[in-house]
Amino acid sequence: MFYFNIEELYINGLGKYMMTPPLQDDRDGDLSSCPYKMRKFSLENNLIKRLNYTVKLHNDTQKTMEWISLAGNILEFISPLFLSPSFNLKYLDLSSNQLHKMQKHYEDQFKLLIQNNTKLNVLKMNRNGIARIPSNMFLTNTELEVLDLSDNNLSSLDFNIGRLTNLKVLNLSYNAISYIDAQTRDTMEQLAAATNKHKLRIDLSNMPYICSCDDNHMETIQWIHRNLDTFITSPREDYMCTLQDERLYIFQNALEKTKSYCRVQRVKRDLAISLPIVCVFLLIGIAVFLKIQGIRRRQRERKNLLSQIEVGEFPKKFLAFLSFSSDDAELVVNTILPRLNSELQLKTGTSRVLVCSGDRHFRPGYALGEEIIRCIEDSAVTILAVSKNFCQKEWCRKEVQETYDQNKPIVLLLLERVEPDEMGKVLRKLFSRYAHASWISDSNGGHMEPDWSILCDALLDLTVEQSEKNTFKLKWLNWFSS
Repeated sequence: MFYFNIEELYINGLGKYMMTPPLQDDRDGDLSSCPYKMRKFSLENNLIKRLNYTVKLHNDTQKTMEWISLAGNILEFISPLFLSPSFNLKYLDLSSNQLHKMQKHYEDQFKLLIQNNTKLNVLKMNRNGIARIPSNMFLTNTELEVLDLSDNNLSSLDFNIGRLTNLKVLNLSYNAISYIDAQTRDTMEQLAAATNKHKLRIDLSNMPYICSCDDNHMETIQWIHRNLDTFITSPREDYMCTLQDERLYIFQNALEKTKSYCRVQRVKRDLAISLPIVCVFLLIGIAVFLKIQGIRRRQRERKNLLSQIEVGEFPKKFLAFLSFSSDDAELVVNTILPRLNSELQLKTGTSRVLVCSGDRHFRPGYALGEEIIRCIEDSAVTILAVSKNFCQKEWCRKEVQETYDQNKPIVLLLLERVEPDEMGKVLRKLFSRYAHASWISDSNGGHMEPDWSILCDALLDLTVEQSEKNTFKLKWLNWFSS
């Protein structure tokens, strides 16, 4: 007799005796004719080693299954097809297994493990010895509220969590992280700000942090110290770092001792270096300082640029002029142009049109040459959508030459493979000198390489650099004329 109305099924503890042999299931199961209305399913502590198992569930079961626990086994592999039918799954516990073997030997499957479980609220993968999380493993799990990756062997946090804006708890404690890189720190701060409807708590305790004069190490300790009362959680005494084999409490005297140690090291180093070397380091220090100042200045200019665009004070009508051949209009006008404009609008926080193109902004009745000059002058950067047709068009060559003559920043976007000898002289020079973007056709209609975010950042940075050059020229002319 089948009990189709059972809501909770617990099959736990079959492996509590070590005499029990490990279980491996490499078969397929078809339960599509069994209308189970099960909500919870547990297979804890059963010495299960593999679940290379494809499950076909009845529609009712697919809808009702919300809770699965496979904790406390010795799982080395779980087929994504085992979990994917449970598309309403909200709670998944995979803790206390050996999924590091799947991560190491079957990473292509590991990164897809929970791809179809888009409604997950709670995911526990702690105590699995995992050394690396694939970058986009949690890209589809935007409803996650609790993510437990503690007690693993993670040495870096280079996976994407930026879209997990519903996250309330992120447990990363007891891993192998000695410092947290700047990008990850920024991502966590942005995530904490994005989750202002509920307080995000991140546990970064019990890590092998290093107290040293290295910027990454020092900035990590300072960042943890600064954010304890905002989103970093766990008792203060669980945050320690190592300075020359001495264990220090980060929230007591670690910063003070590290800074003191670094001062002593600097004095020793300076005393051991002769005067010429000191002079060399002084020059290097000045160069680094100027470089940092330049970076900060560009950051300020970038921030000022975004502010100008957002409030409508940007001196140019457009951020970019997109030049393309009429033979490529279907791809450019229908796909690339609207996506580029929307991505730039997201980056800049504005709804105004930021990309100029001939088909939309050339004025009827005016000379083409005049319109090309006007649109290029009204844009900060020019994007050349290069194809074989583009290289053969006379007006396209004129747009290339005009942009080059105006000394405007140019970004090449290759729509297809074009050999250098098919390009004009100016275009060939640009192709050999500067990095370019490419439109890659695929089964989904195509994608940009590098991605849209990198392309848009490049356009904004080139705009800032061009603005700096123009400002410098203006100051030089004013000084010379005075």
